[in-house]
Amino acid sequence: MTEEVMNEVEEFDLDIELDEAQTEVEPVQEVPTSFKLKYKDKEYDLPKELENKVIPLDEYTRKTQVLAEERKQLETMKAELAQARAKQIEYDEVVVEKTYKVKANEKLLDEYENLDWDKFFNEQPTEAAKHQFKMQQLKTEQHKLVKEIVTYNQSKQESYHQTYAKEVEQELVKLYEVIPDWDKQAPVIAEYARGVGFKDEEFTATTDHRALRVLRDAAKWNQYQAAKQAKQQGSVPVVKSQGKSVSKAGSVDTLSDADYFRSIFKK
Repeated sequence: MTEEVMNEVEEFDLDIELDEAQTEVEPVQEVPTSFKLKYKDKEYDLPKELENKVIPLDEYTRKTQVLAEERKQLETMKAELAQARAKQIEYDEVVVEKTYKVKANEKLLDEYENLDWDKFFNEQPTEAAKHQFKMQQLKTEQHKLVKEIVTYNQSKQESYHQTYAKEVEQELVKLYEVIPDWDKQAPVIAEYARGVGFKDEEFTATTDHRALRVLRDAAKWNQYQAAKQAKQQGSVPVVKSQGKSVSKAGSVDTLSDADYFRSIFKK
């Protein structure tokens, strides 16, 4: 090898070394394997896979406080309803007693109205005066009793509406607990209810969340059976929902009747 060739090789090797020295080596980003959880002014290292599973203490405390407050409000509403019912029963007993008194007074007043007062005063003036005074007392008492009964009935009507409104509110809360997407499911359930004989006003007046859940489950079962039958016939069923046609293909491929029925109650 000539001296000229040797010089070229050395220069080439030197260029390679310079290039390698100038090349920046990118640092390898390490994947975190843990995360920090703060508790009582201290931090703890926990496995990364638990990060989305652990609820921060302050968040947990806030949620428990909200639940406790909601539970307290529910207990207060129950106590108010129980008190209202007890008061209503007490009032009803009083009104029944007053109603009987009114009927008894009416009978006595009818007798007084049919009495020959002129003859009575001529033959027994003292007794006639006593009975005339008693008749006026009965009329006064009768007017007072009737007024009390009317006032009570008006108060009872208002109390009934208030109690009913509270009960509806409670049932609505329970309804959204068992059927969170009630707003979306309601039209389908209403359509099913019509199909089994419910009138629109009857369905609208249904406030018991248990009855509405039964209707929801029955509507789902009906859809499942229709989808299963259509699949056996080789067609895809179409179920109307809020004015749109929705295909239900593939919803019954893997579930048996028993499995599907059990799945309804998990929702």
